[in-house]
Parts: sequence; structure tokens; C-alpha cells
Amino acid sequence: MAERPTVSIIIPHHLGDILSDCLASIYSRTREPSFEVIVADDQPYDDGSLGRAVSRFPEVQVVKTGDDFHKSPRGMGAGCNRGLEVARGQYAMLLNSDVEVTDNWLASLVAAASDEGVAVCQPKVRSMQTRSRFDYGGAAGGMIDVLGFTFCRGRMFDVVEEDHGQYDRSEDIFWAMGGAMLIKMSCLEKTGLMDEDFYMHMEEIDLCWRFHLAGLRVLS
Repeated sequence: MAERPTVSIIIPHHLGDILSDCLASIYSRTREPSFEVIVADDQPYDDGSLGRAVSRFPEVQVVKTGDDFHKSPRGMGAGCNRGLEVARGQYAMLLNSDVEVTDNWLASLVAAASDEGVAVCQPKVRSMQTRSRFDYGGAAGGMIDVLGFTFCRGRMFDVVEEDHGQYDRSEDIFWAMGGAMLIKMSCLEKTGLMDEDFYMHMEEIDLCWRFHLAGLRVLS
């Protein structure tokens, strides 16, 4: 039996050759820790992108999000869950297929999440279009106000901040970006998986909320 990897990288895939680009960055820039890659096939139709990715990176494991009765696409939460169900790692890295990783990205996350009380850790994420700015969708994690409204660090409404290192220090946050979040697998025993009723958006906030209720921490 193959040695158990430290991290299972789970990538829900919809359409497009962005998947191959994402995998190329992972395999060229991840030296440690040990990892496996699981792609959740959530395609509404076969555009050939998954086949091209697997041909280029045959070590990738593919799981379906649907079956004969529940056709794809089923959404982000379902894709992550199908990957989590077969993951063998101590940690699971949920990653969008349009992400390009940098050197030493994974080792840094695992080190930050090694504390016993930490359930989730997310990296800083910058925009692919304007790389000096943060990504729009929660690039430095998110918080929640007293009324229950969630908001992002690095963006206020439609104004996205330039990255000047203002979020480089690791801090506790309320929720982590679902497209780039490292989860300690053992912590899922206390919360369960993602709620698939959230087709896309809010599924990561709901899960992080449950981690908080279980007395666990979420870090950026």
C-alpha cells in the first residue's frame, strides 16, 4: 500500500484547461510535504479538459460528483465532499482550479495548521488579473459582524486592496476562503462535511462556523 500523504489536494473541476495550468503549478512548485491530488469531476458536459489534464498528470485521482440519478454539476460543496470522502491525507487542501500556487505554499500552511486547536488555515490569495491586488473573494480570509453579516479582509464592497503586506501576519479569522483552505481532517469528525445545499458560496462560511462552535480555530 502506498504511503499515506500528508495532504490531499482536492480540486472541484467545472470546465476549461485552467485545470491543467493549476496542476502544472502544483507539481512544479510543491516540494514538501507529501501530497496526493484528487479532482472532483463536476462538468456539465465533457469539454475534453479533464482528459487532457489526466493525460498530462496521470497520478491524479478523479472522483465524480454525480451518479446516474444525480447528474453533474452539483456545485462546490459536493465536489469538495466527494474528494474529502476518499482523501487519505492528514490534511485536505481545498483548491479552486483557477489558482496558481507559489513556491513553499503547502509547507507553510501545514506548519501554521499544526497547532492542536487549529482546524483551518488559508493562504493569502492575490488576483490573477492584477497580481498586486488581492483576489475579490476573500483573499485574506473573512470576518462576521454582530448582525451576522460576513465580509472579506482585503476588500470592502467593490474596492479591492493592494497587497502591501498588511495581512502577512497570521491571525484568527471567522471564515476561510473555500477556494484555498487547508483543513485538518480529524476536525471534520466534530463537524461533518460541507452542506451541499449551498451550491456555491457560503458553504465554507457554514463549515467554519461549525468549527468555531466545536471550539476550534480558523487562521489566515
